[in-house]
Amino acid sequence: MNNGIFSAYNTRYDSSVYPVINLTVDTDNLSLPKNYDIIRLTSSSVITITGLVGIKDKIFTLFNVGSYDIRIANLSSFSISTNKILVSNNNDVILSPNESITLFYDDSNKLWRTAGVIKAYNPTDFTFANVYEFGVNSAPSTATGSSGVWAWTLPSSAKFLEILAIGSGGGGGSGRRGAAGTARFGGGGGAGGSASIMTTSTVNLTSFTLGVFVPVGGAGGAAVTTDNTDGNNGTSPPLWSSVAFNGGGIYTSHIIAPNGLGGSGGTASAGTGGSFVSNNSDYFKATAGGSSSITAQAGMISISNGFAGMSGPGGGGISASNVAYNGGATNFGGPPNPSLQSIFLVANFATTLSGGNASTTAAGGSGSNGHIYGGGGAGGGASANGFNSGAGGNGRDGYVRITVWS
Repeated sequence: MNNGIFSAYNTRYDSSVYPVINLTVDTDNLSLPKNYDIIRLTSSSVITITGLVGIKDKIFTLFNVGSYDIRIANLSSFSISTNKILVSNNNDVILSPNESITLFYDDSNKLWRTAGVIKAYNPTDFTFANVYEFGVNSAPSTATGSSGVWAWTLPSSAKFLEILAIGSGGGGGSGRRGAAGTARFGGGGGAGGSASIMTTSTVNLTSFTLGVFVPVGGAGGAAVTTDNTDGNNGTSPPLWSSVAFNGGGIYTSHIIAPNGLGGSGGTASAGTGGSFVSNNSDYFKATAGGSSSITAQAGMISISNGFAGMSGPGGGGISASNVAYNGGATNFGGPPNPSLQSIFLVANFATTLSGGNASTTAAGGSGSNGHIYGGGGAGGGASANGFNSGAGGNGRDGYVRITVWS
């Protein structure tokens, strides 16, 4: 029987005689057995093949007959040039159990090529699996670590990820306590954490173990208990919320969501809101915190987008003519993005996030704590001598959500 090109290599077509290669580790230059056009592969875990060594000018098919995915790397730097594999869509490809891929050697270009069209992964190609949420004090049961520093291994069936990270919010500053006839500003509001979103196929990962860091929100400035004293600055959170992962066997990468800086304590001349931290990967930047005022209600804040943390408004100030002003308020307007209901519903939208009101006859009002993940604390109100100024509100912790498709 004439079997075309395959007859030159196989003399028997009983599948039981096709060779089986059992892979236990990532293999940079896999040696292929001679004289076969079908080769069966198994693996003891998810592994990667970066290059092939075999008879040139040959067409053959790899079958995954095992229980784990096998990744075929596209033009990997770990393989020598003449053994590299050029995948038709220029991306790595996952060979799932019971799937196959056909390759041939391109002698002109001195590399292996995949035959046919290979489609890049897209979330719609997969079955929705699960959502995993990480906070400072909480993480999936499969994660290890504590206090917002987690190591988490993806399910072995994972094919595609969406990672949302929100930086933590800065603390609000407290108001100034000062003498009648002088200007006394409230504290500035803390900025909210910025947010980043990334989607990736797991074929771009060399390790299914991800590092997740979620920082605590910044503390608000303490109330001033001494006459003629400036307010205390709100604390800026440490670093940012981030997810670290190894990609492509070539680079180590992060998705980073910067935190918001704390608001300044009120002085005789200012109470400035904290600013957001810029970053090249910022997709959704939070607004700066609201500043205090001695001529009107302090700075108000509105939701700028559906992802970043809400920045805190400023605390109220007192003018030199002893007029006390209210702190700013935040206009929630309800959850702005329906796909993020689970995030935004942690806030009570019937409750106003407000800066502390100033007072000349009592203690200044305290600023509200940050609402929603990554929210900045509000500034505290100013006070006259003899009364404590208002404390700044605490910023809210950051947040990481990883959605997995399989």
